[in-house]
Amino acid sequence: MVIDGAGYVGGAAWADEWLPREQGGGGWHEVCSRVAGPCVTDMAGVFERRWMLADEAAGRSFDYWTGGVYDDVEFITDAPAPPPLIYERHLERVRAARRRVWIENAYFCPPRGLERELMDAARRGIDVRIIVPRDSDLPSVRRASLARCRSWLESGLQIYEFLPSMLHSKFAVIDDDWATVGTFNMNPTSLRCVSEANLIVKQPTFVRDAALLFERDVERSAAVRLDDLPRQGVIERVRNALWSVSLDLLEPRRAGIRRRGELHGRDGGLLQALGI
Repeated sequence: MVIDGAGYVGGAAWADEWLPREQGGGGWHEVCSRVAGPCVTDMAGVFERRWMLADEAAGRSFDYWTGGVYDDVEFITDAPAPPPLIYERHLERVRAARRRVWIENAYFCPPRGLERELMDAARRGIDVRIIVPRDSDLPSVRRASLARCRSWLESGLQIYEFLPSMLHSKFAVIDDDWATVGTFNMNPTSLRCVSEANLIVKQPTFVRDAALLFERDVERSAAVRLDDLPRQGVIERVRNALWSVSLDLLEPRRAGIRRRGELHGRDGGLLQALGI
């Protein structure tokens, strides 16, 4: 969203669910970032290009990435076809993490490549914390994550469930010099099915503020322990495993990074999930 000289990236949904409860809504928790400066020109250009393509029957879309042209910010839009640019930026930064990886995401069930990097980071002593909703509006994603949650906890990931309301935010903080806010649903549907937009910010003040928000949300969340995982019968385990595998099928086999500003139109499996 661009309004005059400011751009907004993240959650800005207009529906009753996002209204405060005292106004009759669901009080959903959301995060959105505001950016000013030359990057807004990139955002406006992306909107104008999509505006021209919006009424085409083919529904063409495109990727856009500002790359390293700005010292402190990157803007990325990601069309529903490989290569998955936003995913690749997360992957690279988690791999390079030195101290912490904090993720708050409404639909967390990461592609296997990112899942491996998060588990590896936790094993090498990185503080990996994940906040997810306790009561999700997409039960299928929650069921898929339940099939994997034990392996996450055993690898050292710290999982928290947000309690006050539905958590719809999607942001992450890595170390003290990298944060991202956007629409990236951290599961393979974002790689194959939808267009996403994320802002990556490297300003220490912004990163600090995002970390403070994360810490406040942890205080309103309950930690998930191995002993707390729900007992699952065979049928439920199979159902959850099938949801997990269905997400696996959406993950691209290969991915790469495009050059900055490139615009163009674009026409572990079941046994692991079962714990066998």
